[in-house]
Amino acid sequence: YSLETYVESRFTCWSYEPFSGQKLDSPNEGKAPGPWEVELRPREMFVDQDKELIVPHTSTVTPCHHCNAKGKTVCHKCRGKKLTRCGDCGGHGHKTVAQGAVLRKVDCGECDGQGKRRCPLCSGSGEETCTTCSGHQQLVFAVKLKCEWRGKNADYIEERTDLPDELVRDVTGKVIFEEEGELLTPISNFPISPVNRASKSLIGAHENSLKGQRVLRQRHNLRGIPVTEVHYEHEGRQGVFFVYGFENKLFAQGLPSGSCCSLL
Repeated sequence: YSLETYVESRFTCWSYEPFSGQKLDSPNEGKAPGPWEVELRPREMFVDQDKELIVPHTSTVTPCHHCNAKGKTVCHKCRGKKLTRCGDCGGHGHKTVAQGAVLRKVDCGECDGQGKRRCPLCSGSGEETCTTCSGHQQLVFAVKLKCEWRGKNADYIEERTDLPDELVRDVTGKVIFEEEGELLTPISNFPISPVNRASKSLIGAHENSLKGQRVLRQRHNLRGIPVTEVHYEHEGRQGVFFVYGFENKLFAQGLPSGSCCSLL
């Protein structure tokens, strides 16, 4: 028995971007809708998806908090000192050169012997354009809505042999029953009662664990997986193996659960 519940979750947070004179959808344009009042639908059911958008009527302009509305910040390369260490002489102001067989120290021509050069990033101003407001001094703050669509899966395996349950999960079998809808009711009339109880339990567990989320769709199905248990004796040794699924997968007891093959 397999159950899949497709749910929607919504979260809000503040977001901002530089204000460069663009048109605003401010609270003056109307009342902002709540998170669940914004119309959003997934492109396709039972596929994990994400979407973000700005909530209407929540945009406001504020001074940039990073640069105190100046549009510039201290240059991160020279830290406002306007000069950086000369890369040609390593900041020493001089270099050792060979004049014939003699080594002499001479002033660095790149920094005129100072050991420092004008900062190449800020051109010696000690400031750089604010990376938060891009130099515009103001920001547009707005409420961002984040929407997630996810599938929640659960299953129950009714298996009465010694074949590990996880092996039958990924093989094919005959679909006995399947149903899809907005909210499903548990299976109640299947002749194997543990399956009915599992359906009720799993659907109830999904309902209880999805508080604050919206259930968009559910689907469940029952699959019958053929399992054949074979006891054999060979050269005085007894053993058992299993053939399961329409793929005729083979599992021999005593081997690791991943040790299986197909019978042709």
